[in-house]
Amino acid sequence: MPDPSFTVAIDFESVRTATQNASEEAHLVRFNQHIVAVLLPAETGWFLQMGFGPCEQEGLVFQSLTAAEAWVRACLQGATASSII
Repeated sequence: MPDPSFTVAIDFESVRTATQNASEEAHLVRFNQHIVAVLLPAETGWFLQMGFGPCEQEGLVFQSLTAAEAWVRACLQGATASSII
């Protein structure tokens, strides 16, 4: 479980992604001005299209943006000092 004293600024920027037929809502997740994840809508919440740096992973599904933020914070907390952006 993430340490509640570990505080960082996580920002969700709402954007649109191009699809075959139109576009859809998406979120760029940023930490310290760097993109650490791209989230797309899923039937059950938000799909992690791609993570970067300490959040490098893909294919996870989060029930909410709050759950995604908690995951990002855990990734950042678990990263070594040299791997944090």
